[in-house]
Amino acid sequence: MQLDLEAGRIDYAGITYEALWTEETIRFEGDLRYAGRAYSRELPMVTHDAVLTTGDFSDPKLVKVSPLKKGSGTWRSKSSSKGTPKGTLVALHFIPSDLGIHGQLTRLREGDSVEIEGRVETDSRVDASNGGFWRLNHSNHKLVLVTAVKKR
Repeated sequence: MQLDLEAGRIDYAGITYEALWTEETIRFEGDLRYAGRAYSRELPMVTHDAVLTTGDFSDPKLVKVSPLKKGSGTWRSKSSSKGTPKGTLVALHFIPSDLGIHGQLTRLREGDSVEIEGRVETDSRVDASNGGFWRLNHSNHKLVLVTAVKKR
């Protein structure tokens, strides 16, 4: 895999993928409610998915979070007496920037408190030179080219 984020390009397995990436590194912090392997025929360099939460969403007694399947998942508040849960829930789709980062992502487990840093795709779409494309359909989903992983 070859990266040229200034040009918005990733070359992988003979195909060029083009996307718009943040210029700055973005940090995501929270508790992993889901961490697992990912595979997408349209974007094969996405190796892992995660659901990262803060606040009430981090408490399994208050909010049930389903594993991501085909990039989507659900959450359900176990008690409506408190109203809408406070905090954040974001689904992250990871492209590791190198093999070391890939290894760190593989070791993440549900319940870990983590910090993930990387460049984020900005318009929820990646186009491929073979005519394919990949699109995120939910505003709380982010495609991240991961440059750092830290367990807290």
